[in-house]
Amino acid sequence: MPQTSIYLDDRTASLVRGEAQRQGLSLSKLVGRVLNEYATSPRDAWPPGYWEDVYGCLGEVDVAAMPDDAGESCLDPALDDACDWWA
Repeated sequence: MPQTSIYLDDRTASLVRGEAQRQGLSLSKLVGRVLNEYATSPRDAWPPGYWEDVYGCLGEVDVAAMPDDAGESCLDPALDDACDWWA
C-alpha cells in the first residue's frame, strides 16, 4: 500500500487527531476516507443540504422540484436591502 507524508499546522493536526479519535479510526484511515470522499465527489453539484439551508431564498418552494439551473429566480428581492455586506 502506498504511503504519503503530509505536513499540517498544529491546530489542524490537533483537529484531525481529535476527529480520528472521535470516530475510532487511525489517522491514516481518517485521512484516506476524507481524501477518497473528496476525490469521488462531483464538482459541479451544490453541496449536500445547500438548497434546504440557504437563508431567505426558498419560502414555500418544493426543494426537490427545483431545477438545477434555478439561479437567482428564487431569491426574495425583499432581502436585498438587508444584505449590504456584498455592496
